Amino acid sequence: MGAKNVALLTTRNGLEHMPLRQRKLAQLQHEEWLAHRPKAADALIAEALHILDRPTAHPPADSDRLPEGYVSPHRKPASNGTGGRRKG
Repeated sequence: MGAKNVALLTTRNGLEHMPLRQRKLAQLQHEEWLAHRPKAADALIAEALHILDRPTAHPPADSDRLPEGYVSPHRKPASNGTGGRRKG
């Protein structure tokens, strides 16, 4: 196998050498999974948030805490009909 048939792929686990055909197949399989993955149910979201809200042995520093009532911009409903996108 020549050097042109190998791509350097960055993954969550680090850098891996992967042949281009395998990389393309992995990308296609991932896109297929994304298109058909089950949607998160409200109960599963609530359970995940409950787990994240549990107290820990190492609480965040006061400077790392979010202000009371903070809502992520991604969780806010769009009121202007743009879907959260900016014009321009």
